[in-house]
Amino acid sequence: MDLTLGGYGTSAPKDSPTGTVRTASKDVLPPWDVREDGCADFDTGRRPAHLVVGVPCSGPYDVRVVHRLPLGPGDSAEDTRFRADTACSFALDASRPSWLPAKAETWAWWTPEPQGGAGKGRVTCYMTNDRDNA
Repeated sequence: MDLTLGGYGTSAPKDSPTGTVRTASKDVLPPWDVREDGCADFDTGRRPAHLVVGVPCSGPYDVRVVHRLPLGPGDSAEDTRFRADTACSFALDASRPSWLPAKAETWAWWTPEPQGGAGKGRVTCYMTNDRDNA
């Protein structure tokens, strides 16, 4: 993957980029900003910052978002994880995308709203993709 930086330094790049060029300000984002039915690649070099690269689902990807749901936090971290897992299970039972394999392993990730807000949060339901077997 190639990311393009703009506005850094004064000299022009020596070589032109090859391969897929993405706009870092638009395509590098927190996982909770990946749209429903969108795909992302974990290999941003910014994993500790919890950033991913939004990529087309037609190519290689690490995760595909199945559902995004509003969900407040639980009484504890364990309760929040349980609530998130339950919410994703119910959402998949109610609306399973046709592209989702029958035996897909899905995961839930709860996050507070980006700007914070008392009692607010969201759960992202996603499936991982085994690139070696894709």
